[in-house]
Amino acid sequence: MADPRKRLGDVRADHVRRYEFAINTLARHGAQRVLDAACGIAYGSKMLADAGFQTAGIDIASAEIAHGLRYFASAADLSVGDILTADLPKFDAVVSFETIEHIEDDAALLRKFAGLAPLLIASVPNQDGHPFDPKRHPDHVRHYRLQEFEDLLTGAGYTIREWLSQTNKKGDLKVGRNVCMTMVVVAEQ
Repeated sequence: MADPRKRLGDVRADHVRRYEFAINTLARHGAQRVLDAACGIAYGSKMLADAGFQTAGIDIASAEIAHGLRYFASAADLSVGDILTADLPKFDAVVSFETIEHIEDDAALLRKFAGLAPLLIASVPNQDGHPFDPKRHPDHVRHYRLQEFEDLLTGAGYTIREWLSQTNKKGDLKVGRNVCMTMVVVAEQ
């Protein structure tokens, strides 16, 4: 089935809001070179590049990258690759939304991110607000409770600077460690 997302307006609001938040956060931190890890169809990579960041997007799915190149082509450098094994340069920041819950060895992924950039902006589904159901999410390995996600991040050498939550698909971000659908963090080494 063809992917209907051909314009930014076709992308779910909560997904777009995360990238809008990332753009503002990256600007506050003075980041210039940004990796959009597991960028999917690359609408977020386009948003980052259009905001003036030198953006590289990588995804393991060649069909997703092809879609991104067709509909969201921009100044972002898009490539097909496995984030865990790809030989990548250093960045100022890694943005990784809705990725970590897909990876069996999530600790290895966070260590990889830590080796690529000192700043991480990431999101994961909150187990308490959006319980893991393998029938509903067959491509997810798990969802996270707050403490589990915090432990994963600190275990990779990160200090969490900001917690946010999204409680619905409209995408409003609220500051704090709340029971929610999606947790968003800003973390630094």
